[in-house]
Order: sequence, then structure tokens, then C-alpha cells
Amino acid sequence: MGLKWMPAAWIAAAAVAAGCGGAGPAAEPERYALEPSRACLQAAGVKVTTRGLDFVATTALGGAMRVRLPTDNFADVSFGEDDGEAERIESAYRRFAGRSIPIDDVLLRTKNVVMVWNAPPTPEERDTITGCLEGPR
Repeated sequence: MGLKWMPAAWIAAAAVAAGCGGAGPAAEPERYALEPSRACLQAAGVKVTTRGLDFVATTALGGAMRVRLPTDNFADVSFGEDDGEAERIESAYRRFAGRSIPIDDVLLRTKNVVMVWNAPPTPEERDTITGCLEGPR
């Protein structure tokens, strides 16, 4: 990762903050959904695919996507149908990680969404995805 990627990452994060994340706390949904979240990320110019997902992500009942950021870091983002399923997904990642993977550095759960990162995310990388998490329409 060179410094040449940083301006692109900041632009993507700014676009996400400006155009996608709802109108603030009052607009916060009870759960997040794959399709509107994917649409927000794509509108912000972030690459999204369903190819190459890890095994755990493929089991998510609400779907999953791989989000590749301009910094070359990426995350598999899994959508559970509810918080209970997100707990199951998180538990599976922890079980499969073993002791050699610093899972606490690369795993993030928020409501019904579980993200597992290729490398520990910067705050800007994390905010790019979480800023685009949207509820069902």
C-alpha cells in the first residue's frame, strides 16, 4: 500500500459520508440489508463482488459480499437475518481462526452484520463500509 492510494481512500470515505449513511441516529434501522448497502458502496465507487467469499460468509442467510477498498484492503461482509445469526457467524469465525490469527483485530460485528478483514482496518476503511450499511427498503 503506497501513499498514492490515500487520496482515493479519503475521497471514497467522504463520498460515503455525504451520500449514503442515512440522516443520523433517528434514521438508524433495526437491521441492515445486503442490497441497499451494496448499492451505497457501488455509488461511492467501491468495488463489491460476491466472488471469492470465505466459507463462513457463504453461509450467511441474509447474503454476503466482498468489499475491496482503494487501499487494497478488503472485507467479507456477511448479513445475518437477525442479531442471533450475526452471533452465530461471529462465533464461526472465532472458531475457525484458531490461535494464530489475531481475530479481534480483523473482526467487527454491528447489529446483524459481521465483517472480517484481510488486514486490520484503519478507521477510514472501517467507516467506508459502516457508513454505507443501510436497512431494508
